[in-house]
Amino acid sequence: MPGLGDKWGLLRGLLSGEAAYAGPFAVTVDVTRRCNLRCIGCTSHSPHLNPPVPREAAVDDLDAGMFAGLCRELKAVGTGTLVFCGEGEPTLHPRLFDLIALAKATGARVVLLTNGTLLDQAKMQALVDSRLDVLRVSLWGSSVEEFEDNCPGSNPEYLNRIGDRLHEFASVKEARRSLLPRIALHLVIDRHNCRKVEAFVGLAIETRVNAVSFSPLHSIFGGLASIALSKEEESLLKDSLRQADRRLRSSGVDHNIEETIRRYDIGEEVRRKVPCYVAWTHPRIRVDGTVQPCGPCTCAVGSLRERSLREIWNGPGYRSFRKKVLSRSASGFIDENCDCSYCCHVTDNSRIHRLYKWLSPLGRRKEG
Repeated sequence: MPGLGDKWGLLRGLLSGEAAYAGPFAVTVDVTRRCNLRCIGCTSHSPHLNPPVPREAAVDDLDAGMFAGLCRELKAVGTGTLVFCGEGEPTLHPRLFDLIALAKATGARVVLLTNGTLLDQAKMQALVDSRLDVLRVSLWGSSVEEFEDNCPGSNPEYLNRIGDRLHEFASVKEARRSLLPRIALHLVIDRHNCRKVEAFVGLAIETRVNAVSFSPLHSIFGGLASIALSKEEESLLKDSLRQADRRLRSSGVDHNIEETIRRYDIGEEVRRKVPCYVAWTHPRIRVDGTVQPCGPCTCAVGSLRERSLREIWNGPGYRSFRKKVLSRSASGFIDENCDCSYCCHVTDNSRIHRLYKWLSPLGRRKEG
């Protein structure tokens, strides 16, 4: 958690309207563009979307040297969380465990997101030895039918394989007497799996994972509207999640159900209900070094191939973006450049807004 000095730096930056005097507190890094699945909700590989134009077509994997420089900067500013995800499947990066070692050396909490299909005995043992903090496995469902619907063209046996590997992973941790990495099962909720929450929770308990997490499907600027939930389905889902809450608590499995329900309550119009402060707290680093304020945002604010993160963090790209999202006409800019539906940063943004809303008139008066 950010300390008092960091919180004051955050508020000072917000009052300035464009500068950042603290952070970043968390960083998300894309590891590779290569993937063995075509998940329906993936911005990079979904068969239902026109794939985005790659910023640098020749770059498939994050450069370890560039990442080492980033880690030195993150250690210097005390970044608290570093998340490895991907425009593809992170375990396909040939130097993944070198990247994890660099990340752990920063002192940050390190999280790795994976589809789990490529886990084997050697990788599980290496993940335990790496002292990775959290391994989050995204399943997209708990049955072969759901898996086939959400990962069309993929081998449905992958699902059974993941369940077996999670059982095995718990045994590897026990044999090594290690509590790390904590294993979390993740479900992106869409029309194909929204009625199977109970089965997903059952799978989590059966495989002895430490936590379960849920997130609403991003419609990706409306491109996936056909598999998004209706309001009636959302209402039924929230009832299912509340029942799952009781079952998970009794089994000692952590979860994010309260946050997930809040994201559904706020809905797609989040940008008109909770202001966005992510540009003061968190960047996302793409495989080719492009820096963006967050994943669903199309705005590039710099590149690590040209400048350090410290220079980018208070450079012209970031300053311009911050000024625009705090302006009175922010909604139009955000609508055009960011898919904020069911925003994953809404909890942090709400906490910041509870304090900043009382101080923001000072910033506006200064601006005027």
